[in-house]
Amino acid sequence: MDINALYSISGNTQNTATSSNGLDKNAFLKILMAQLSNQDPMSNQDNSQYIAQMAQFSALEQSQNTNTSLEKMLVSQRVTEGSMMIGKEVAIVVDDETYVTELVKGLIIENSQVFLKTENGVYSIDRVIGVGDFEDDQQSSTTIKD
Repeated sequence: MDINALYSISGNTQNTATSSNGLDKNAFLKILMAQLSNQDPMSNQDNSQYIAQMAQFSALEQSQNTNTSLEKMLVSQRVTEGSMMIGKEVAIVVDDETYVTELVKGLIIENSQVFLKTENGVYSIDRVIGVGDFEDDQQSSTTIKD
């Protein structure tokens, strides 16, 4: 199942849990109830199958909840990291061989992604390769050396 978590700047969250075929847990429970209510009373059915399905469904739901919690923690961690960079100079990878040094002015949080706002642009926090004072203060971009 895919779990989509949308995070707004205000911190409100909206979670949607759906499977690839569009069925969610409520649809699964409706199908299970229909199976139980329409079973043939003359046919002796083994209830262990239903119990096993419910146990599997419960484990899946717990896994989804854990995944959602981990996603929220990751965004929170990135926000914390980014907020610690505000007012500091950072080195940001522009392409495979070049980085720029910029002063971080603020953060932008959009669709669970954290971006650093500088005077010259907006960069993903994932592109940061250093924080602090850099020797190449006179240059706005520098080549990365191996």
